[in-house]
Amino acid sequence: MSAPTGNGSIEVVSVTKTYHAGAMPAVDRLDLRIDHGSYCCLLGPSGCGKTTILRMIAGHEVPTEGDILIGGRNMTNLQPVERGTAMMFQSYALFPHRSVLDNVAFALKMRGASKADRHAKARELLQKVHLEAFANRLPAQLSGGQQQRVALARALITNPRVLLLDEPLSALDEYLRLQMRGELRRVQRELGITFIHVTHTQLEAIAVADTVVVMAQGKIEQAASARDIFLNPRNAYVTRFIGGQNVLSGAVERIAGGSAIAVTGTGARIEVPLNGAQVAVGEQIFGSLRRDRVAVRRRDPALSPKDMINAFAGEVHAIENQGSYVKMTIDVGDGEEFVANVLDEDYFVDPIDIGAPVLASWPVREVRLLEDRRPAQRTDAMAAAA
Repeated sequence: MSAPTGNGSIEVVSVTKTYHAGAMPAVDRLDLRIDHGSYCCLLGPSGCGKTTILRMIAGHEVPTEGDILIGGRNMTNLQPVERGTAMMFQSYALFPHRSVLDNVAFALKMRGASKADRHAKARELLQKVHLEAFANRLPAQLSGGQQQRVALARALITNPRVLLLDEPLSALDEYLRLQMRGELRRVQRELGITFIHVTHTQLEAIAVADTVVVMAQGKIEQAASARDIFLNPRNAYVTRFIGGQNVLSGAVERIAGGSAIAVTGTGARIEVPLNGAQVAVGEQIFGSLRRDRVAVRRRDPALSPKDMINAFAGEVHAIENQGSYVKMTIDVGDGEEFVANVLDEDYFVDPIDIGAPVLASWPVREVRLLEDRRPAQRTDAMAAAA
């Protein structure tokens, strides 16, 4: 297969999409740049606008305002066939009466390519997705994962510079999803074209993407590398949605040594490194804390967590064995889910059951200050300290 021609960079410039007058925008004044040859995942819950963006890039929707550029050229009012993109849909939409080979070659048939040429290119792509031995089978004779690979090969046969994937793995079971996301990443690297992949699954996005774009209500909450998104979430929404981290919050009691000491709603004290950020006493601040950085031990009745910093007293609410670690959900009394991921080799030395009183603690260096801020009323603990 020849290399795709042209620059597959994407620019979404001040784009708004409203479907009905007076309705909330599906996409609201959105700006986004995706580099040529990168793998980008648009991540968010249903209704956040991610599929609408994909359809506008493909040309299946027209922005109400703003522009879509591909390779530096404005594509806003061009037809899909003029854009150099291809779409891989959530449903495979394979022709049931055509062979795998003819399904893959169909787009070239519609463009007038000879049978020999289109079959040669189709076989080349089937080899790339490891399905060359299945060329003469019908789609019904394939597994779900194999059908997905046929759909991928069919999308690639027009030699696009941008491949758009709309929830491509949602119809597969967990085992096949793991296989296919590795396959997608491998093919993208080999071809060097731009992939834009819509998903609501956090682990899927982090596993395959160079850039993860987290969305909410038609806007971008954070766009960064998968590693940065996980290690340095911008705000509480991103932290909760990406998962793997706890959100801490409290009213600032004092500033000491470059950190804020804040009092939570239950009276516990947390230390949040500021790294140069300016916060005020009384202000409500938020921090993120990785679940695998939390230590859990049985609670000593003689110890009061209110006399400690970075320690929550609570009761084990749920236990889930995840194989390499045990997920412990702890009720700490503030309504916010608090989770510790404890290594299995540590947990099973002295297993702690549901209902047990525990103390969860963590090093201060593991807390990251989030952008969320709001004025807070003085807590009872702060009033007593004053």
